[in-house]
Amino acid sequence: MKKILLMTTLFVNLVFAAFIDESLIKNEIFSKDAKLEVVATDLGFSEGPLYLENERIWIFSDLINDKIYTLDENNTLGVFLDPAGVTNGMTKYENRGILQARHSRNLTLLDENKNEKILATNYNGKKLNSPNDVIISKNGDIYFTDPSFGISQNGLVNEKSELGFNGVYKLSGDKLTLLTSKIKIPNGISLNQDETKLYIADTFSGKIYSINLENLELKEFIDQNKFIKQKENADGFADGMAVDESGNIFTTTSLGVSVFSKDAKLLGFIHLDETPTNISFGKGEVLITARSRVYKITL
Repeated sequence: MKKILLMTTLFVNLVFAAFIDESLIKNEIFSKDAKLEVVATDLGFSEGPLYLENERIWIFSDLINDKIYTLDENNTLGVFLDPAGVTNGMTKYENRGILQARHSRNLTLLDENKNEKILATNYNGKKLNSPNDVIISKNGDIYFTDPSFGISQNGLVNEKSELGFNGVYKLSGDKLTLLTSKIKIPNGISLNQDETKLYIADTFSGKIYSINLENLELKEFIDQNKFIKQKENADGFADGMAVDESGNIFTTTSLGVSVFSKDAKLLGFIHLDETPTNISFGKGEVLITARSRVYKITL
C-alpha cells in the first residue's frame, strides 16, 4: 500500500510511523502531495485546535498545563492564554471572539481583548459537569457536550457531578436546553453540511450518534468498531471530530483518525503514533491534537 509517511524518532532506536491511507488520496480527500508532520511535542494533553484566519495562526489548548498555545506559519509555538480555565474544545463565535468549553465547569466567551464572559455554568440550578467540546451554527445557536470525566477522580477538577448525568446541550440566546442525556460519554461534536443534524462522539462505545435538530430524534449513525479494532486498554474510543466542506466526517479513535462520507461510508484512515484528541481544518491545513504532540497535514 502506498503511504504518505511521517517518521519520528523517540529516545534511542525507537522509531514509529504515521501515515495517510492511499484510499484517502483516491477518494480525493487529500492530494498525493499532502504532507503529514509533527509540529509540537512534549505537551501535557493537547486539545481544541482552532484556526484564526485574521491572525493566520492556529491555537490549541493544553489541559494539563492549563494554557492555550499559538502555532504560526513557521510552526513556532507561542502562548495565547495562561491560565486558560482548563479549556478543552474551542470554536470561533462570529466576530465576537472564541467559545471555550472548559473543564472548570463552564462555557465561556473569550473576546478579542481576551476578556472572559461565562455563557453557561449550570442547568436547572445545578453545576455543569465539565463542558468538553463546542460548535456554533450559522444562526448563532451553540451546541456543546458535557461529560463528567473532567471532574472525575482522574480529571483535572476532582469534584462530584451535581447533575448525575452526561448531557448534550443547546444554548440559544440565554436559554439552555438539554438535547439528550442518553449518550454515555458525549465528547466530540459537529454539525452536518446543512446544519439539520448534530453529530456526537461517544467516548465509551466509539460510536457516532446523530440528533435531528428538527425533531430531536437520536440515532446511532456510525459504529467505528465495525471497521477498526481499537487499542487494548485505550482510555477512549472516540474523541473530537470535524466535518469538511464535502460533508465528510473526520473522527478521532484510539488508533488515529477515521474518515467517513456523509452517508457513513468508510473512506480511510489517518494513522498516528499517538492517540489523537481532536481535529480541525484551516486554510489548506488540518491540525490534529494528540495528547503530548500535535500533527499538521498540509493539503
